Amino acid sequence: MRVRPMEERDIPVLEAIHAAAGYDYPFPALDSLSVEAADVVVGDDDVPIMGAMAKRVAEVVLFCAPGGPVHPLVKMQAMKMLHDSIRDKIVPKGFTEANAFLPPQIEKSHGRHLVKLFGWVKNWPSFTIRDWGP
Repeated sequence: MRVRPMEERDIPVLEAIHAAAGYDYPFPALDSLSVEAADVVVGDDDVPIMGAMAKRVAEVVLFCAPGGPVHPLVKMQAMKMLHDSIRDKIVPKGFTEANAFLPPQIEKSHGRHLVKLFGWVKNWPSFTIRDWGP
């Protein structure tokens, strides 16, 4: 086995692997501006056994004081303004998706607003690696 950069000829094999896994997300667009790296592990026959890609995805972080004198409807309008403004800045840079990681204590109360008012969808649990180096 060896690792090599992903090539166009690998895509049908990887699409078949993806389809066989049955995951509920579309096969990524590998020609996207957001792909930073894409490699495969191949066997002696140079056919991919598996592949991985690193894709640029925006993480949106909101700074909003809990409670306070600002009416909740004013906060929601401010969130809408920020939502649209940030989207309009990152989409032209090639970003096709964004993530917002909500702390468990506000996930139910704030997550429903993201879904209902802004069109976000609840995603899977997330894992993070920090200080990732050799």
